[in-house]
Amino acid sequence: MMIVGALCVLIGSMLPWVRTAAGNLPGYGGAGVLTAALGMLLFSGAVIPHRVSAIAHCVVVGVPVAAIVAWQSVKLGQTVASTDAWWQVWAGEGLVLAGAGAVVVLVTAWRLYREPF
Repeated sequence: MMIVGALCVLIGSMLPWVRTAAGNLPGYGGAGVLTAALGMLLFSGAVIPHRVSAIAHCVVVGVPVAAIVAWQSVKLGQTVASTDAWWQVWAGEGLVLAGAGAVVVLVTAWRLYREPF
């Protein structure tokens, strides 16, 4: 599941994070660069065969990616509310996929912590 979460974060980092009527804003133009780097860190943790290391990698990647996605979502909501562009601007599939990857990684960390192999 760590590899699935890492793929979600990596692919989501490269897809558009904001969709507008005028065009798309890609994730790699902003905070997606950081989430892509964290996704690569998660890949390295997935191949280490130690449970504690896997849990640490999941938490170290999942919490910042979830925080970045939440921050970007709040900023997007504030921008939409202040410009009254309710049907012209919306979250792109990259933002949603990166958030889903963070959820998968954090659930994996919880399952590794609660259930032994």
